Amino acid sequence: MERTPDQVKEIARGGYVLKDSGGKPDIILIATGSEMEITLQAAEKLAGEGRNVRVVSLPSTDIFDAQDEEYRESVLPSNVAARVRWKQVLPITGTSMLV
Repeated sequence: MERTPDQVKEIARGGYVLKDSGGKPDIILIATGSEMEITLQAAEKLAGEGRNVRVVSLPSTDIFDAQDEEYRESVLPSNVAARVRWKQVLPITGTSMLV
């Protein structure tokens, strides 16, 4: 998938929104690298079922965690508990599926 110039800049922030279906996400899918293609395929399937899906690329959890709260919240809003991701970025509450 092609990245926009803004997304390329945000790689240096450790994580960014790669794809968004608009509106408040029903689910956030988080990928870190080699699993990105399958994550994008899953997002397409879920969107086809009427879900608002956000795909987040998170190449560095350490760098992402060091960003200001406003940026982290803009990428991974805390009011969206349905997430599929690595253990380090599990929400405090809600249900998660580990990949």
